[in-house]
Amino acid sequence: MDDCWHAMPADEISARLGVDPASGLNDEVAHNRFLVFGPNRLTAQKQETVWDIFLEEIREPMILLLLITGVLYGIWGELEDTLTIFFVILALVSAEVLNERRAKQAIGALIKLSEPTSPVIRGGQHREIQADHIVAGDVIVIEAGRRIPADARLTEAYGLAVDESALTGESVAVEKEPDLILPETTPLSERRNMVFAGTMAVRGRGAAVVVAIGMNTEVGRVARLAREAEAPRTPLQKAMKELSQSLAWLAIGFSVLIPLLGWELGRQPLRQMILTGLALAFSVIPEELPIIITMVLALGGYRLSKRHAIVKRLQAVETLGAVTVIATDKTGTLTENRIEVSRVDPEKLRSKILEIGVFCNDAFGTGQGDPLETALLRSAGEAGIDIAALRRSGHLLHDFTFDNARKRMSVVYERNGELWVAVKGAPEAVLPLCRSRWDSAGWRQLSEADRQAALASAAQMANEGLRVVAFAEKRVQDSALSQDKAESDLTFAGLVAFSDPPRPDVPQAIAACRTAGIRPVMITGDHPLTAKAIATQIGLDGERRLLTGAELDAMSDEALKRSVPDVSIYARTTPEQKLRACLEITVPY
Repeated sequence: MDDCWHAMPADEISARLGVDPASGLNDEVAHNRFLVFGPNRLTAQKQETVWDIFLEEIREPMILLLLITGVLYGIWGELEDTLTIFFVILALVSAEVLNERRAKQAIGALIKLSEPTSPVIRGGQHREIQADHIVAGDVIVIEAGRRIPADARLTEAYGLAVDESALTGESVAVEKEPDLILPETTPLSERRNMVFAGTMAVRGRGAAVVVAIGMNTEVGRVARLAREAEAPRTPLQKAMKELSQSLAWLAIGFSVLIPLLGWELGRQPLRQMILTGLALAFSVIPEELPIIITMVLALGGYRLSKRHAIVKRLQAVETLGAVTVIATDKTGTLTENRIEVSRVDPEKLRSKILEIGVFCNDAFGTGQGDPLETALLRSAGEAGIDIAALRRSGHLLHDFTFDNARKRMSVVYERNGELWVAVKGAPEAVLPLCRSRWDSAGWRQLSEADRQAALASAAQMANEGLRVVAFAEKRVQDSALSQDKAESDLTFAGLVAFSDPPRPDVPQAIAACRTAGIRPVMITGDHPLTAKAIATQIGLDGERRLLTGAELDAMSDEALKRSVPDVSIYARTTPEQKLRACLEITVPY
């Protein structure tokens, strides 16, 4: 599939895929494509069977030597000795098999990102079909609260915002614009004319032509990376392999040298000497060592569980002792992945601004809807505002929803016998429409100096990695208001800044890592300013160099390796770039 759909006009994509965006594919074409390209799902990874793991473990040098010893004892020795040797082999291999038998969870988690059904347009009709029956060229209908079933190029969008944090790390919902034609080199997180499988529409609606399904989607590429990336052997595993090889050669030496010496010098029976050599070789091999190591690691895992750390693989317990650098994501790891009101300007008008935010709001509750709007409702509740009672105090007359051209939304309510307009949106879209403002002394005219000061304040907060929204209102007489009429001659109330707050225990964890000689590194898909702001809040070394995904791609492996000691933050990175950065972060603190 073409990776540059974002760089092409929507009508050209529709022509290439043979679909009319207004009527969608017909059933025959859709069925034929389904037969050719298969279902829209992530293919399940072939899991290692117990037998596969058994064969892998039995090829270890020590185990092979024990097997040879057991076979020869079975031919020339006593049955009791033979059974003992094979019992030891079985116990060792069984312990290793049980230790290695861990189902991989990453692909299963990605598969759960799909929904069972999805709305599409086929044959000119809106239908709800199985999500895995969607094919390239299908026209999907995007609705707030629904998960996107495939990668698609937008043809229509009305106030559409999509939460892409699971894919890109961008904590704030991305506003979508179907008319954009972007450069081919546009990073994944900035492709605002596209929607991607597994992401969630949080506001607005739209339509899009499917360009990739299943493993060809961006989330499919993440799944492929998760499969292909093999964990390196731990220091203990490397040491164990070297020890087992050395002991194997020593054991072989005994098993060959003793029979030769006994036969040549002492004229002892060759068969007896061979068995004696094998017995000595058997005694050289520390058969119990793998079991003891497994028990020690299990004990370490148990102790970690007492400190609320769950260990999925026992090797991780040993690896922790050799860690020099920790590479971590930001969204949902260092932060809560939950948008919150960070600042209100001016603070004295917090109640008035939040009241506007309660009315000019499409969220159904504190957890349902656009993350910014639910954050406003949470903040209003924390400020003591009875949200339900406040909303019941007014009757909604007009609702001019957000769109990406206006960059604002407005509502008209009848409250206490008066008509009231509430507006919120981007500061650069709201402030030019304001003619007056509220301050601590009351209402007054908004001067050009006031307007520029408010824009400068918004820019300053944006430079700190915050998302800034402006709020305004006015009283009107005529209920027959057009959108333009409602959104003119407004009274500016103030600004609200939003952030994805860091987890409370993260600064302490960062400090503990430094004390232990471990250097933490942030690798995120979020905006560089946001990443830098979070780094400052959690005590990460933000003074070191910040590297973006685009800069990373432009660097050779050697140049990237040289830059690693100076970089603590990698921002605007794709999954592939994150993997490449992690592979190069090997320099000790």
